[in-house]
Amino acid sequence: MKKIFTGCVIAFFFFGLTRCGVYTDTYSDYDHHVDFTKYKTFAWLPDSGVIAKKDSFRNSAYDNDIIRNNAKNYIAHDLGKRGFRIEVDNPDVLVQLVLQNEKKQFVRDFPFQYSPYYYRNRFYYPYYYPYYDYYTYYGWGCLNGYCDYPPDARRTYVKGTITINMFDRKLKKLVWTGSAEGNIYDPSYIQDDVHPAIHRIMKNFPVKAQSH
Repeated sequence: MKKIFTGCVIAFFFFGLTRCGVYTDTYSDYDHHVDFTKYKTFAWLPDSGVIAKKDSFRNSAYDNDIIRNNAKNYIAHDLGKRGFRIEVDNPDVLVQLVLQNEKKQFVRDFPFQYSPYYYRNRFYYPYYYPYYDYYTYYGWGCLNGYCDYPPDARRTYVKGTITINMFDRKLKKLVWTGSAEGNIYDPSYIQDDVHPAIHRIMKNFPVKAQSH
């Protein structure tokens, strides 16, 4: 818990995040014409991974067999609470786990400090050029709206998504989908949020969990 708290504090101050956790945004939808109470058994489809064009995250800290196995165990446990059981030979539905990771870049907005040599300052430079706006920020300049940001203003992160798809085996169509996504600045926090993310995804599943 101390690690999670520390990570959230760092993320809040350096990236302006307001919520803790990795997969913070959750979505789900289902076919309203389907009676989900008739489904009792399921089997797994092969895992799927959507890989960015330039960077492969498979077998990395963002996507590996441990993350996938844990996620599938959490999903199976959650489905079990809703009356589902695994049936390999003749399942009612097929469940698929999809992991997607894409590298992104974040640019912090720094308040610019105008240089005394700002071209529109008539006191320092009375013959300014109206079509040449140039000012500096600690040695980093902006020209006509384009800014050369300092190196520490740029942060690389990964946008990660966990998606669960459920298909009716006989009808051969998607009947339910749920996903959770978020910005990952430190992959060491992924394992801490996989279980809560699966719980948030399954929370709106059409069949409620059975109380014991």
